[in-house]
Amino acid sequence: MQSLSPTFSRMSADDYFIAPQVETSEGKSSRTESIDAQTAVASVSRVFFPHHVRLHHERQLLEFRHSASRLSQISFNQITYGGELDVLVNEPRRSRFVLVIPLRGTMQMHSRERSWDLTAGTMMLMSPHVGYRFTHYEKDAHLAVGIPRHRIEMSDATCNEKLAQGLDPVSIDESSESLLDYIGFICNEFNRGGALLRSEGVRAGVENTFITMLRSMLFPDRMSGVTKSSIVPGFVHRAERFMQQHLTDDIRLDDIVKAAGVPARTLHYGFKRFRSSTPMRWLREKRFEQARQDLLAGAREGVQVIDVAHRYWMHHGGRFAINYHKLFGESPSATLRSALKQR
Repeated sequence: MQSLSPTFSRMSADDYFIAPQVETSEGKSSRTESIDAQTAVASVSRVFFPHHVRLHHERQLLEFRHSASRLSQISFNQITYGGELDVLVNEPRRSRFVLVIPLRGTMQMHSRERSWDLTAGTMMLMSPHVGYRFTHYEKDAHLAVGIPRHRIEMSDATCNEKLAQGLDPVSIDESSESLLDYIGFICNEFNRGGALLRSEGVRAGVENTFITMLRSMLFPDRMSGVTKSSIVPGFVHRAERFMQQHLTDDIRLDDIVKAAGVPARTLHYGFKRFRSSTPMRWLREKRFEQARQDLLAGAREGVQVIDVAHRYWMHHGGRFAINYHKLFGESPSATLRSALKQR
């Protein structure tokens, strides 16, 4: 088992290492503190997916701390609950993989009738298809990296089957040290608040490198022949940027093709190969993700579910609710009720 690198050692001693400043002008980082379990649930759910907690002691007050920074689609989160509780993650077909890297103390992970102790020097990748129970204690802390499913799932059915089954915790060794060093580099840049990650193009490039390194660690035999041709082409990024900027606009495939600057057939091939999706499916998922953020953030202003659905060009309320539940494991009205409880 490898010892913690200097960066991770600093993170284990500083729960706000990746967010030394409160909310930035670009909204890329945030910090949350609370003694209340439901506030803790809401803070973590906001960047990952719905889940629940079960306190070990009635009326227990926590020393919860959550600092978060993000690139474009991938979020980095330092989390300590500051108390004894179970975190229950059982919602089906969740929207993200989560790479869990313990920073200090010991937490326990239970899944598929097995249990592991997670300590500094280990790591695990949570599958969106598997249920988990994490037991946390007062002193433990971890880094959780949230990765949208489409960024890590591959066109290789065998690889996706392995991902769907869930990956057991592993000790950090030579095969994973490079990935951990790169994560340390990213977290150091968050800590510095420097200019490097302010560029959208740089953030996208950093994400692509991170994904390639993670896949290489998970599937070394499948990735051994990767060449420069496997780098996500610029037209895919152009299409993604265009769609991200026009989530509330009535855009069509022709508009996306024009923004990408390639023929429709080429665009479909690029999304199929590098995103395991189609352009319109990618747009739909982004709209649902943003709709969820609007529901979580807009409870105080009396936001209505149907208004949010219409904002993202989903005019059939029943179909919106069904597809929302498939993605996030709860109805949009349940998300809104949960957010209202935190106000």
